Amino acid sequence: NFHPHSIQTSFLCKMEQYRYSYLVLAKGSRSAAEIGSVSTKKDILDSAGKVIQSYGAGIGVEYLGENRFLVRDYNKNKEEDREKVVDESGETIFSIGGTKNIRKFSEGMAAIWTMEGDEFVDVDGNMVFPEIYGKAEPFSEGLAAVCPQNLASGEPNLGAYWGYIDKSGRLVVPAKYEACRPFREGLAAVESRGKWGYIDKTGREVIPPQFGWAGYFYDGMAFVQEKNAERSMSTWVIDRTGKKQQQKLVLKGNGLYY
Repeated sequence: NFHPHSIQTSFLCKMEQYRYSYLVLAKGSRSAAEIGSVSTKKDILDSAGKVIQSYGAGIGVEYLGENRFLVRDYNKNKEEDREKVVDESGETIFSIGGTKNIRKFSEGMAAIWTMEGDEFVDVDGNMVFPEIYGKAEPFSEGLAAVCPQNLASGEPNLGAYWGYIDKSGRLVVPAKYEACRPFREGLAAVESRGKWGYIDKTGREVIPPQFGWAGYFYDGMAFVQEKNAERSMSTWVIDRTGKKQQQKLVLKGNGLYY
């Protein structure tokens, strides 16, 4: 899961030397690190390919982003002792109980699933907000999609509606959408009554829900899908106003038609 052009030639030689079965390029605010696997051995490497931390058989290592790695030690008998978050040097930052599951870090925070719901922690494992959400997605451009446990009316949400919080935990976009995607270039795709559209960071519907599917914006353009006259799905490229730019392909059955 890395872009080959982002790794120097000297590092590629190291990859051949160590015969890693996979590599993940990990960029952080303090330094770069790579994670690789040699048979049952797993190493954390620096950007020059030097091994700075190794783990043996029965231990899994996953990069969480922002110089944090999740280490799972399946050799331990107690489930609550198996998972911990470490930095690139292998130093333990915080431990995760057996009933919790941490997601990727983004913009200094990560959502952790618990038996009570999802909560946000910072890179040191400190709980950021007192609120616990029914579901939560990573932060993107300062906002995170969440499914509050209760609606504004006080009624239980039951996982039906999503909104967005800012980094203070304030709900800045009310929980009224059936699904939400992360913000990209100031816009986010949201689903309302089975149709997808786009909102800005104030919650204003810039492109009203009208599509069967909607993707992320990139360089001012996004892919969307809608049913055509033949009741199959047509895929279009739209601009930030929702105007169709060109028809890319038509989906019929299991085939793609350009």
